[in-house]
Amino acid sequence: MLSKLAASHDIRARPHEQLVQDPQIRDLVLKELQSVGKKAGLAPFEIIEGVVLGDEEWSSLNGLLTPAQKLARRKIVPLYQGQIDGVYGKAKSVL
Repeated sequence: MLSKLAASHDIRARPHEQLVQDPQIRDLVLKELQSVGKKAGLAPFEIIEGVVLGDEEWSSLNGLLTPAQKLARRKIVPLYQGQIDGVYGKAKSVL
């Protein structure tokens, strides 16, 4: 998906691991998510304000999903805490 998004906006093709770090890609993903939320009639406080893109697939094999395919938040948050703090501009955990 990110490769298609990059190509459609004339962003140089690169490996997925590099695309997730590109601020331009992150902004495009965020704008798309915000647009979908607005079209769906979400209230302003329900519209996403930031996004963190990761290069690791979340699965039960790596412990980021439970065997029931639910998010293992207590394992995910520590992996991305620095990026989450950057998105929301705060230094405390979201848990």
